Amino acid sequence: MLHVEAVNGDVVAETMNGGLYVVLEGDRWQRKGLDATSTNGGVHLSMLSGYSAHLKTGTTTGGMDIDFLVTVQGWIGRRVATDLGRGGATIRLITTNGGVDARSH
Repeated sequence: MLHVEAVNGDVVAETMNGGLYVVLEGDRWQRKGLDATSTNGGVHLSMLSGYSAHLKTGTTTGGMDIDFLVTVQGWIGRRVATDLGRGGATIRLITTNGGVDARSH
C-alpha cells in the first residue's frame, strides 16, 4: 500500500499492485493538486470535515463508500466529480480494480 500524507503542491502517486491511502491535512490543497491512481488495489481518503477541493474519484470494478455530503448533478455511475467546501484544487483518486473509501473526521 502506498501512503500519501502531509504533502502539498503538484503531487502524482501511482501504484500497480497495492492500494492508496491518502490523508489530506489542513483545510485545502495548496497549489496545483493531487493525481493518485491504483491499478489493483483500493483507494482510501481521509480528510478533515470542511476540507475545500474539487474531488474526482471512481473505480472500474469496485464499490464506492463516501461518508460525507456530496452534490452531484446528472447520471451517477462509477465516477464522481464534486466540489467539497468552497472547491479548489483537484484531488483525483482513481482505481481500476478496487473500491473507493472516502471519510472525513
